[in-house]
Amino acid sequence: MIILIATLLIPLGLATQADQRWDPDIEGPFLLITSIPTIIIALLLLNKARHSFEEHSVVVLNIAFVAVATTLLTLALLTGRLGDTELMDSATMYVNGHALADLMHAATATTIVTFGINTEGLIRSM
Repeated sequence: MIILIATLLIPLGLATQADQRWDPDIEGPFLLITSIPTIIIALLLLNKARHSFEEHSVVVLNIAFVAVATTLLTLALLTGRLGDTELMDSATMYVNGHALADLMHAATATTIVTFGINTEGLIRSM
């Protein structure tokens, strides 16, 4: 719990010192390259989970978790990027969005590893 609080408060303190600006030539293509495929993959995973729910509920549940974690990761990255736009102009939002994205990278990796372990166990039991 202390690490989570520190993870949120340290970037908040550093964000008060930051003065970054949005560069549409870099950020626009970056957002397209990262967010669109991620959202498509999340939707495909949710669709796969919906179709095979009756067959293997544990594996399907993990597919849904991977999709949700991936979507939350994309939203955290988007929040971090939007925090630096002329519209939002919030260095705090920028830094905290990226700090949240770091946490979501760990959550997404954990769900992918869990999915792999459960899938391997399912294959061995067949």
